[in-house]
Amino acid sequence: MKKKILLLIPFICLLSSCDIEVSKNEVADCKNATALEYVPENSDESVKQVYCDIGTDKNLEEVDTYIKNEYNATKITEFLSLPYYHSDLTERYIAYDDGSKSVEDIVTQVNIGLDQPYFTNVKTIEDTEDTLLLVNKYNALPENYEPTNLVPTPNACVIGEDYSCQTETQYLRKEVAEAFSSLVNAG
Repeated sequence: MKKKILLLIPFICLLSSCDIEVSKNEVADCKNATALEYVPENSDESVKQVYCDIGTDKNLEEVDTYIKNEYNATKITEFLSLPYYHSDLTERYIAYDDGSKSVEDIVTQVNIGLDQPYFTNVKTIEDTEDTLLLVNKYNALPENYEPTNLVPTPNACVIGEDYSCQTETQYLRKEVAEAFSSLVNAG
């Protein structure tokens, strides 16, 4: 009877397209076979298993960095699944993870620069003629910057309110002064 069953197994596999060959990256109970394509050469079985247990097909090239820092597949999946995850910030996410923050908080706070000391990575704005400049603690105007095309600010005193009137003439760029004047006239 055993002989008959053993002879039937290859025949059943032929009919049902059994794949008897085992690939070099195959891991038992693999949930994400696609992830196995990203397993670095010469990885041990535990690394292959983590790749296999990742629950997303996005940003899989970053998994090895997390594994080196002893993250488990569930937490790696949380990182990689976030729509606002940036793979170029992976090292900063890992460095900022102190174990007390959620994955969402880590990614959000690193994305907005809260993992960096204040007033670091400040960029000096080069195109100062653009009227739509973002000027803040990370985007600075050049030293001794003075806008071109300055005109006196249109008078916008509120009658009876002393604090709204300026004794000194103030200046705005011409485009801004015109927009301000239109705003005041519309009011």
